[in-house]
Amino acid sequence: MTPERMVRIEQDILAKNNAYAADNRRLLADRGVFALNLVSSPGSGKTTLLVRTIEALRAGCRWPSSKATSRPRSTPTGSARPARRPCR
Repeated sequence: MTPERMVRIEQDILAKNNAYAADNRRLLADRGVFALNLVSSPGSGKTTLLVRTIEALRAGCRWPSSKATSRPRSTPTGSARPARRPCR
């Protein structure tokens, strides 16, 4: 494969990724959802930052989260997700 072809493939992949990201941002904004994407090296403190931020801001509501490497955990009621309540 030529270097030019490799660059073109990478550009195509990045363009598709940017389109998906724009769709996701639009979808979240339309629903009034505030979302963060914490990206960094393993062990850099992303989870610690998130947990401490939530603890500092906790106002009696549940905070949904996802982690690419985790499986759903059961709540005391046995459901995989906590009840949704708005955080204000």
